Amino acid sequence: MSEKSSSKDIGSEAEKRHATPKERKKMNPLVVEIAAVVLILLLGATIAYMISPSKEKGFSVIIYPSGGPGPISVYLDAGMNITLVVKATWNGDDVTDTENLTIEWTADNATLGTLEPNSTAMTVFTAGHVGMSGVITCNVTYVAEGASHNALVVVNIQVLPPTLTSLTITPESRVLIMNRPQVFSAEAMNSVGDAISCDAVTWTVWGIPATNYTLSNTTGSSVELSINVTGSGTVNATLTYGNVSITARATIGAIEDYPRMTLTRSHITDGRMFTCSDPTLPLLWGDVIVYLTDGVNTVNWTLSTDDLNNGSYSVHGYGSQVLGTLVVSLNVIDMTGNGAVNASDVLTVTTSNGKFNPAKSYVLTLVYVPTMDTIVSMTFA
Repeated sequence: MSEKSSSKDIGSEAEKRHATPKERKKMNPLVVEIAAVVLILLLGATIAYMISPSKEKGFSVIIYPSGGPGPISVYLDAGMNITLVVKATWNGDDVTDTENLTIEWTADNATLGTLEPNSTAMTVFTAGHVGMSGVITCNVTYVAEGASHNALVVVNIQVLPPTLTSLTITPESRVLIMNRPQVFSAEAMNSVGDAISCDAVTWTVWGIPATNYTLSNTTGSSVELSINVTGSGTVNATLTYGNVSITARATIGAIEDYPRMTLTRSHITDGRMFTCSDPTLPLLWGDVIVYLTDGVNTVNWTLSTDDLNNGSYSVHGYGSQVLGTLVVSLNVIDMTGNGAVNASDVLTVTTSNGKFNPAKSYVLTLVYVPTMDTIVSMTFA
């Protein structure tokens, strides 16, 4: 009996190798049971790990855009902005208890830029208008478990200086009268909309022989130009600011003189009529601006050659404008319809809501646009 019992020891490797199929079947339940216990233990450990992951204890803060604890470095063009966000955690969980959470954003220099708002998790930093470096600090305090916990996040800011974006010349186009100086001025703006000094602007002239023009200076914010021959060209202003250089150009021409003429005034029912003489030089209606002033208020109308160039008697209305309390309108009559000013052509200035005040002095002025000289000026009451 003892030998039989010994021969059936399932723990024996020899027994397993020489067992009959029937005997092996008896062994399987025990093997399955042991495997199941091992699997349950392993699975239980896995589930426990998934349900209870390791968490960082205590209070911590991270900052975006980096997504880390900081410090971070930000490079920003002057005048531009960036959104900064802090996220506080307590024992690994996001802090949602805002009543016990205090946030304060500060910059170490007011010139560095602005932080709006400065007491919430999200703020927008707008860089100042000066190239400089500085530090933004976010101080976060959280009250939990009867104690106050503090964390500090630092952002290193480098504001890049503004750049030159525009350079303009005034006037941008002008016909000069020979040997009469004309002033040109330069204005420059940077990338944040601030004016830049034009003291370093250099001036040149193209298209006119050097012996036929005179510049009062070649460097500065303005220059006087005089030309002693008829012709055309450009006056140029160049400014270098940082690593940016811009050249602006104004078109110029030169003529011997500008046209002049006289007006004859007469009364009409609702205003005044002005009859032209022949101008001293050829004059197109498109080169004329008409100004009307009452001594305090001024209105103007820009005329057009095409409006009055139909080959025959031509009338064109240039609309109504408000001059003080009066609504005034301008009409031009070109007797021959050739688009040019000739003797007997007429301008009428009328009112639609009253009459010209006889106690006031009104002045009608025609200006020659290419040179901005006065062609004729007449006072009436």
